[in-house]
Amino acid sequence: MTARPRRGRLLLTSHYFHPHVGGIETVLKAHAEGLVRRGWDVTICTSRLRGDERTEAHVGATVRRTRAWNVLERSVRVPVPLVSPTQLLAMREARPEVIVAHGHTYLSSVYAALAARLLRVPLVVVQHSPWVEYPFPLDVVERIADRSIGRFVLHSATEVVVVSGFTGAFVAEIAPRAALQVVYSGVDARYRPTPPREGPQRLRVATLRRLVPRQGVDVLIDAWRSARCGDVADLSIGGDGPERDALVARAGGDPSIGFLGRVPDAEMESFYSACDVFVLPTSSGEGFGLVAAEALASGRPVIATRPGGPSELVRDGVDGLLVDASDSAGLGAALRSLLEDEPRRVAMSSRAAERDLSWTRAIDEIERVLDAVRRPAGD
Repeated sequence: MTARPRRGRLLLTSHYFHPHVGGIETVLKAHAEGLVRRGWDVTICTSRLRGDERTEAHVGATVRRTRAWNVLERSVRVPVPLVSPTQLLAMREARPEVIVAHGHTYLSSVYAALAARLLRVPLVVVQHSPWVEYPFPLDVVERIADRSIGRFVLHSATEVVVVSGFTGAFVAEIAPRAALQVVYSGVDARYRPTPPREGPQRLRVATLRRLVPRQGVDVLIDAWRSARCGDVADLSIGGDGPERDALVARAGGDPSIGFLGRVPDAEMESFYSACDVFVLPTSSGEGFGLVAAEALASGRPVIATRPGGPSELVRDGVDGLLVDASDSAGLGAALRSLLEDEPRRVAMSSRAAERDLSWTRAIDEIERVLDAVRRPAGD
């Protein structure tokens, strides 16, 4: 078997990485794995929390972890680890030809921007999300960080890849000089359409969220109860987080609402195939909506909120429905309309996986960006 020609040395950075769970971590892992398969020499620089190894191999890439403290996540639920400045040294030692930083306000991205300048190599920033609606005074701190740290990182980039047009509009507002390109994320090949559930069993609606503010699960519960969806279906809420007890109380003992806790990765396919409708009820702007893409790829109609990245994935009235964020009455009406109309629900299921949401397509587009920004050897 002929080995693939070496493409170049690539450094990927992120605030967290596997086994930490999150959308950015999932995308970074997929990028690393796909690019390694295509011949790139990939190093990942990320934070090292208690129990992590300093250096390891993962998905064919070298993972170098730098000591970090996640006091902000523990104290105020802001997932921004305080990474030691020694990460900048690790980045320089990797001798990359291109640096790709995920996110604009993380210390890892600041170090990536500085490393790119020191090494005189191009920087690509992958921006996953727009603003996050934190309560006061965190919202003020966020706005300041966006327009100081974030603007510095984004304006340092040769190219900024955004995961949706919605996220692109946010970047254009805070960093007007940034060169933008939309590259929708992909889904794992294991998510394939399965036939709609049949038989006399009760209908099932599912959502998968971190149980934290702004994820819209409170709005979903209110919509479910006010529209009396429990008369005809069950609601399965996957995910965990600090808001779980408050959300359980909000459900008011409704026997049709179940909290599943964290869904193990090995059970994700069965989680989607076991539902008839998937809901992504974000109350603030969602950058992309990876779980919505996974549900569509699994052949399930999706009810999502707008504005946000999911409204660019879901084709309203074709493979799902769109409602306004925080509109409990509108969400309840959308749920009832699909639960009570089996032919429409089945038709949406058959159309849900028509588009190419594969990682192969996404990695193709990322590679084109890398090839475009990379300087020829000797420059």
